[in-house]
Amino acid sequence: MEWSKIKNIMIIMLVATNLMLLAFAVGPKTQQRLQDDEALVSAVSLLEARGISVPEDHEQFQNIARQMLLTQDRSGEAECAKKLFGTTDVAHLSNEVRKYSNEKGSVQFHGDGTFSAAFVYGQFPVRGDTSSEYATEIMRLLDSSVEVIEIVAQGNEIRVVVGQLWDEIPMLGYGATVVYRDGYLVAIENGKRLVGTTTFDGARPITPASALVHFIIGIDTLGDICSEIQNVHLAYVDGLSLSGQVRLIPIWLVQTNTSVYILNLLDGSLTRATN
Repeated sequence: MEWSKIKNIMIIMLVATNLMLLAFAVGPKTQQRLQDDEALVSAVSLLEARGISVPEDHEQFQNIARQMLLTQDRSGEAECAKKLFGTTDVAHLSNEVRKYSNEKGSVQFHGDGTFSAAFVYGQFPVRGDTSSEYATEIMRLLDSSVEVIEIVAQGNEIRVVVGQLWDEIPMLGYGATVVYRDGYLVAIENGKRLVGTTTFDGARPITPASALVHFIIGIDTLGDICSEIQNVHLAYVDGLSLSGQVRLIPIWLVQTNTSVYILNLLDGSLTRATN
């Protein structure tokens, strides 16, 4: 047999072998995905049988995240202050509290992640940016990626409420209120941020179908009544680990026609959300 024919046969056999290996690798994942999709359809049918309608777009039910462990890092606080005000003086008010200040203003960081800032009136005009864009930029200087939650205008004052994001996922309880007066930035209030490095731990989230079943069980356990799930948003809440790291726990914020609930995507527990 000519060498060219032998070479072609070997190439065909190699391609066939690779296709078989690919089928073995992809097959179980594809099968699992199909099973998860079927389970989600069944869970939605169960909700509807209970008289609870759901959005036509089921894509939001696919939003699941894994738990992460965050090691907090305060080493960047001085640089954040410099990006805000330039060169500053630092005062260690306690082991946990550091204040950076100069003639333009001051920013104060606490060990629990809370912070606040005061800006000398007239030093920080909004200029061409909108108040929301400027708030996002100011928080970026503080190493925080945020989304605008609410803008409240009253008299000559505008207050922009922002929430922190981690990997584009909202962090409940983290963010700040950026305050403007007469077109000037004057303060950051009620600030809380997480800064550090994260790793995934071994905990796996429940499936979307299991989450919906847990929602039904949770509603019954709470003794609540609802007839419609209006939307579901993925978010993180924090918790402490045995190592002292911060746990970023994935949850669903479930908006119904009667209330808002927090569904823990690790253990399936359901609680009423509080403002």
